[in-house]
Amino acid sequence: MLPGLLVEIPRVYDYVTELLEASNLTYPFKGPCFGGLDMLITVDPANIHHIMSSNFANYPKGSEFKKIFDVLGDGIFNADSELWKDLRKSAQSMMTHQDFQRFTLRTSMSKLEKGLVPLLDYVAEKKLVVDLQDVFQRFTFDTSFILSTGVDPGCLATEMPQIEFARALDEAEEAIFFRHVKPEMVWKIQRFIGFGDELKMKKAHSIFDRVCSKCIASKRDEITNGVINIDSSSKDLLMSYMSVDTTKYKLLNPSDDKFLRDMILSFMIAGRDTTGSALTWFFWLLSKNPKAITKIRQEINTKLSPRTNDLDSFNSQELNKLVYLHGALCEALRLYPPVPFQHKSPTKPDVLPSGHRVDASSKIVFCLYSLGRMKSVWGEDASEFKPERWVSESGKLIHVPSFKFLSFNAGPRTCLGKEVAMTQMKTVAVKVIQNYEIKVVEGHKIEPVPSIILHMKHGLKVTVTKRCGAPIFSIRLGNRLTVVVSSYSIAEECFTKNDIVLANRPKFILGKHIEYNFTTMTSAPYGDHWRNLRRIGTLEIFSSHKLNGFLSIRKDEIRHLLLLLSKNSQHGFAKVEMRQLFYDLTINNILRMIAGKRYYGEGTEQDDVARRVSQLIDEIVYRAGAGNAADYLPILRWITDFEKGVKELASRVDEFLQSLVDEKRVGKEKGNTMMDHLLFLQETQPDYYTDVTLKGIIIVMILAGTETLAGTLEWAMLNLLNHQEVLEKARTEIDTKIGFDRLIDEADTKNLPYLQWIVLETLRLHPAAPTNVPHMTSDDCMLAGYDVPRGSMLLVNIWAMHRDPSIWEDPEMFKPERFENEKLNQKLLSFGIGRRACPGVGLAHRLLSLALGSMVQCFEWQRIGEEYVDTREELMAMMRPATPLLAMCKARPIVHKILDAFA
Repeated sequence: MLPGLLVEIPRVYDYVTELLEASNLTYPFKGPCFGGLDMLITVDPANIHHIMSSNFANYPKGSEFKKIFDVLGDGIFNADSELWKDLRKSAQSMMTHQDFQRFTLRTSMSKLEKGLVPLLDYVAEKKLVVDLQDVFQRFTFDTSFILSTGVDPGCLATEMPQIEFARALDEAEEAIFFRHVKPEMVWKIQRFIGFGDELKMKKAHSIFDRVCSKCIASKRDEITNGVINIDSSSKDLLMSYMSVDTTKYKLLNPSDDKFLRDMILSFMIAGRDTTGSALTWFFWLLSKNPKAITKIRQEINTKLSPRTNDLDSFNSQELNKLVYLHGALCEALRLYPPVPFQHKSPTKPDVLPSGHRVDASSKIVFCLYSLGRMKSVWGEDASEFKPERWVSESGKLIHVPSFKFLSFNAGPRTCLGKEVAMTQMKTVAVKVIQNYEIKVVEGHKIEPVPSIILHMKHGLKVTVTKRCGAPIFSIRLGNRLTVVVSSYSIAEECFTKNDIVLANRPKFILGKHIEYNFTTMTSAPYGDHWRNLRRIGTLEIFSSHKLNGFLSIRKDEIRHLLLLLSKNSQHGFAKVEMRQLFYDLTINNILRMIAGKRYYGEGTEQDDVARRVSQLIDEIVYRAGAGNAADYLPILRWITDFEKGVKELASRVDEFLQSLVDEKRVGKEKGNTMMDHLLFLQETQPDYYTDVTLKGIIIVMILAGTETLAGTLEWAMLNLLNHQEVLEKARTEIDTKIGFDRLIDEADTKNLPYLQWIVLETLRLHPAAPTNVPHMTSDDCMLAGYDVPRGSMLLVNIWAMHRDPSIWEDPEMFKPERFENEKLNQKLLSFGIGRRACPGVGLAHRLLSLALGSMVQCFEWQRIGEEYVDTREELMAMMRPATPLLAMCKARPIVHKILDAFA
């Protein structure tokens, strides 16, 4: 069997798993004669329970174990009998002491905040690829060394320094593994002549002795000179063992440097490698199971105290609330146990529960890696990552016997550091999962390296992206408590369970004066009046029938745009400034729908009325998007003249709007405008359709539909210029399905999925309003486990949610193809969510699709230079590109055929 085993060394764990699965959990392995490699490999929980507990006394570590692990000296892992009892009892006393547990938590939190977080921030900022296994090994090396000796080796830093002690640990572990599979005579000869793994072991041994001796000598000097207090509450293990009570633990010798050296090395191996390995495999498994990440984040949001950086609240009791996270960590330990195998030797012959006889001094191996994959132990889904298997229907942890789940050992030798390890892993998991997105580099090969610790052979190469803020947090803006939600699941909770409580709007100065004392659809409080406005908007303005009636206006305004673009581009590329063109398109479309008026664009320059109206509307739009500090600090109303200016503007706006209403009312010819229709309804239902209601509808449409649509068109063209392959696909789709003899029509857009995906992707990456219109709580409520008092303002961070990697793959990339999955459409929140979502979504999609499709069909487009167009955003309520978009366009032949008819 040995040649077969040597051939299978690269996949030794899977090879042994296959043998055990086929042999009813126990397999007698035969090595070469006189090689000393005969062993019984078992993962039978009954056998494990018998060896580790029921007949524990017959299975000490023994001389065979100590021979292979000689580098650990007489430490707790090698010791037996009375020495082991003293070592275990003393270690248990120290590690369960409240002072040491607080020291452990402080050390982990400090290394998180001062080491891990700055490193991950640096990697994210520089867009580097990093080996996460190396990062976690450095983190656990530093924390373990501090807990063992009180010294911070500074291994975890952006410079990634090489620490000889850490490297020596890796090489010693590799040599120990090969001692398990090589005949004893072979590795002893290698050790004698100083060759291969044994030469590395010899050098590692020397490094351990030198570094530990230095730490011990330094600690003795500090104690002697009074630099540190032997009774300090922040005692590391070295200090604790130096002051150990030898009358209680008679076999311990704190004056012996070798005894202290063996203690340091044992705890370093136990603390660094196991936790580092577990975290590495855990995050790899999460990268393959994004739903688990989402569930963990939801659990953190709902169950952890908001003071998660406070040591008193971020403790083991708080972390124990995270049942699903605990299950996910256990599931990672089940599938990828840090110590993949153990071995035991009986002092007397024995018969195992499986019926196998074992001789004295024979070798019995438990393969923990295989144990976690046995279908007869864990079920048919044993190879699947399912944290749910650890959680009961009532939401509590399911107890799994240690003889089935052996990652923390079992019986009297159960790992003393289990709680320390779980607490440390949870603190790291919470910090990383809440603040970063970890993505494994595409094509990176994952396989375990043969060793006594289950490391990844090629490391875990990942990219790191910082998440867009916390999923929910509160901030006080002046006198307003504001809750910001950046999580899709919490947003769903807001507008399902709490939709009515959150259906109100905060009262701002603009809403009071411009929006007729909070009586418009956007500013009115939730109630009968708002429901009536919503009904009017849904049935009388934005219904499919009404929108179809305004199709001719949309087509005519788009033709105006195409004519302007074609003026100088019929014989070659011409530079055009797109922002004003898009603004003219959208505002003219809205005003013509409302009142049949056209105040912007070509042909209006000499019209005094058009000029005055356009200036007035521009001022309204600017005021609406600029924000105002007096809305948050009322005292400023008495200091600044902002409200006075708004009142004056409101008077002029009302005068203009009333003139539109009156002009339509006295007009002899009835048109097909929205105002004509609403005035007709006013005659039959004057109480509903008052002049204030009509003017409120007009102002809301101007404010809500101008900058938003113009900005979205600008972002869409900007992204097409930066992604010429997307532009080409859209043009090919249009040319193939529409042809070259007619202009695209609105009805065609339903059959142009790629064009629709471009619109959706633009709305995802660049929602016109990065946060929705603010909501206000009408009563006390609870969001994601937090109490939110009445009168709080709620902002939904749409911009962040549209970049959430747990929902969107490659969220920062412009990839229209992602919407081939129609389920993602439901994740778009550009038009809001809940009962106060924007009712104009249908109009927006129609205008955006038709305008964009027409420009793609009729023109070639290029950037004005070789450099990509700047994608920085303007920091305003409506998030436009920071720089107005300039582009080069050239008319395609289809323009000559079609536009001549409209010249």
